[in-house]
Amino acid sequence: MGFACREAGCAKERSSFHVHPSSFYNVSAMPTDILLVSVARAVVEVAGTLMLGQGVLWIFGPKARDGNFIYDLFKKGTAPVVKVTRIITPRFVHDAHIPLVAFMLLVWLWIGLAIWRRHLCISQGLQC
Repeated sequence: MGFACREAGCAKERSSFHVHPSSFYNVSAMPTDILLVSVARAVVEVAGTLMLGQGVLWIFGPKARDGNFIYDLFKKGTAPVVKVTRIITPRFVHDAHIPLVAFMLLVWLWIGLAIWRRHLCISQGLQC
């Protein structure tokens, strides 16, 4: 709306931007399958970051870990990933190596989800 219209009082040119409550998600902007893969990848990123933080605190030794609130928070956040990794790995893998195996699985899952998302974007002609 220009300066001349304000002086003349143009009512036709004034349009209020109204968003319908049911249109918060624009399907044409990002299809549902790409959205779900992106959300899964974000969850894997959070789990991987928690595992990295836990690993950094583990390097500082037992005095830094015992009773540390942040370390306990990281441990609770990564417990589901470690449990699933223990279930899917053979018994001959030592329990001390399970967090490292879990982290490597998260890395490969993150890479796989990135490739899958890229494939979905290319197949739908989108630039993601």
